[in-house]
Amino acid sequence: MEDGLLVHSVDYGRVEDLEHNIQIAKQNLEKSLRGIKGSFGYEVLVGAASQAIIGTAIAKRSTLVVIGKKGRSFIKDLLLGSTAERVMRDSKLPVLLIPCD
Repeated sequence: MEDGLLVHSVDYGRVEDLEHNIQIAKQNLEKSLRGIKGSFGYEVLVGAASQAIIGTAIAKRSTLVVIGKKGRSFIKDLLLGSTAERVMRDSKLPVLLIPCD
């Protein structure tokens, strides 16, 4: 990959903590970008993560969505679902799922 976009969606915490959570997310994305070669940017959005990821991918005319899958139990995934599974199910773009610990 030559370029890309890291997306983080803030959909957690109390309303009064929103700005703080956005700042922390930006700092974490900036740290992540230091280890990536190529022309990568980042965006921090507010709202449901799966919708934010899919919407941003479409708006940016992406050709691939790469998403990490945290290891949760099968039962939790079955009952609660996960962002990665919702993106895989709802995306019209190809999705590359990366297992992470």
